[in-house]
Amino acid sequence: MFHTFYVNNDPLTAKGLCQQQDSRYLIQNPPAYPLAQKELDKIHDLPYEREVHPYYKKEGEVEALKTIKFSITTHRGCYGECNFCSITVHQGKVIQGRSEKSILREARLLTKLGDFKGYILDVGGPTANMYGIECRKKLKSGSCPDKRCLYPQFCPSLNINHKKQVKICNKKGYGQQ
Repeated sequence: MFHTFYVNNDPLTAKGLCQQQDSRYLIQNPPAYPLAQKELDKIHDLPYEREVHPYYKKEGEVEALKTIKFSITTHRGCYGECNFCSITVHQGKVIQGRSEKSILREARLLTKLGDFKGYILDVGGPTANMYGIECRKKLKSGSCPDKRCLYPQFCPSLNINHKKQVKICNKKGYGQQ
């Protein structure tokens, strides 16, 4: 059953799935298409609080907030398909990256927070160094049904180049007040 779900997880090629369970049906719709860069930028431009919700604050600190509060998400999605990870299933195999302007805007916003210590802890995504890296074949025709992008070896159709992310991190004034 999971294999059927997994091979129907690409927005370009997926089919809806339906399974009867007793007198009811489980319906799995095909995944949504990846967000356009402008859409992803709009989401990250929303005025997030960057604080623990008051309901949970009375329970004490949330350790994870110490890391993520001063981190910038540059992209979503993953083509890695690691056996121990579900990011590919949750966010898709297509790398959806934010614009340079959006990332730099967030960096400047972080520097204005009262407890900013002068450094940004992480610039990346749930999938590490995949910002700006994508397979044009996958975007046009969907994921390859019979092979993985990184295992057992890197697919030659994958343009692995970190110049975009390095360029952003080297921008003058990036993260500076």
